[in-house]
Amino acid sequence: MIETPILELKGISKTFPGVKALDDVSLSIKRGSVHALVGENGAGKSTLIKILTGIYVKYEGTVLLEGEEIRFSHPSEAKAKGISVVHQELKLAEPLNVVENIYMGNLKRTKNGLVDWKRMEVEAQELINSLGVEINIKETVSNLTIAKKQIVEICKSIMHNCKILIMDEPSATLTHRELDVLFGIIEKLNSQGTTILFISHRLDEVFRLADRVSVLRDGVHVATENTSDINKSELVRLMVGRNVSEDYPRTGIMPGKVIFEAKNITRGRILKDISFQLREGEILGIAGLVGSGRTELIRAILGIDKMDHGELILNGETIQHQNFCSAIENGFGLVPEDRKQQGITADFSIKANICMTDLQKIAKNGVINNLEEESYAVDLAKKLRVSTSNVETLVGNLSGGNQQKIVIAKWLFRNCSILVMDEPTRGIDVA
Repeated sequence: MIETPILELKGISKTFPGVKALDDVSLSIKRGSVHALVGENGAGKSTLIKILTGIYVKYEGTVLLEGEEIRFSHPSEAKAKGISVVHQELKLAEPLNVVENIYMGNLKRTKNGLVDWKRMEVEAQELINSLGVEINIKETVSNLTIAKKQIVEICKSIMHNCKILIMDEPSATLTHRELDVLFGIIEKLNSQGTTILFISHRLDEVFRLADRVSVLRDGVHVATENTSDINKSELVRLMVGRNVSEDYPRTGIMPGKVIFEAKNITRGRILKDISFQLREGEILGIAGLVGSGRTELIRAILGIDKMDHGELILNGETIQHQNFCSAIENGFGLVPEDRKQQGITADFSIKANICMTDLQKIAKNGVINNLEEESYAVDLAKKLRVSTSNVETLVGNLSGGNQQKIVIAKWLFRNCSILVMDEPTRGIDVA
């Protein structure tokens, strides 16, 4: 007897203005499996997850959960049916403690109807212990590392009797040690019967964790394979529709004169007498483990955080950045690590996001010239190959990779001299 898949999708299609995000997608997920979902940015992965979790309620096609047709009208309905998701951008109440977050919307009560904090604390501690990690259950969530926040999200799902746990790019900001802990938890949950739907751009993780992998390309389901029957190169070819070389050609441009110099940058305990030079036309990499001070160095140089000590020299002249605005005036741009919170304005259009860095360029007497704004935006969107048919599209409706292109485009629009990029490939696919 053939076992009924725990989750089955039949003919799923979803259209946004100017974009067909999903086109007749059909696939099934076996009960108790770790099933990976891969594809380029814009392939439709996030759209599919939002349908499964009740965020998008209007779509064509059928979703079957344990053989029963379902159509959620709200995320709470998906959670009640046992479908939970750990988003790349975590959805925790940062000012509350661990226990309060784990039981949010699912409070335990005494016979008298009072909130049973003692019971919840005991159960939360037992759950965390069972996962083999150490977290203070009374700690405020804002004080936790990203890795521990993810574990709190997983605990929330378990307490809601999760049958299918969807993990969206869970490893994007974790250290190798934190990854090992996370993967251990995933494997433990799976061994206990939880079905895992795993979305990742890191293909090594797909082959380490997943039993099967489904590939989306341009909104179409192109293949589902056992990970034991396919290799990394074949998977990449399915994702992008061509062979992709991992080597990127050098431009051949020789770096010119020194245009920027940082001397003895010091801030708190994490930055101590850091100095470097940047030459014209040069790509300078700053490397280090998570927590080594990479982002802190960038923030100090750009005036986002105040330096305790140090000197900045631009084109031979000493400069001071009182804030990020003064850094922008000096020709700096920033592609931040967290593009959704710091890089884009999701509710604004593509053209508004691109042109917001230099409104004077498209304004006369304080009035924006809409034709010029659109012309610049169309040109840059085309040059960066942004997947859209209209620059009026809200940036929040774009994939992560296309959103990142918009962040870069807005600094190209301003003609910045020095573009600082903090983890620019976070959540970006192989192509």
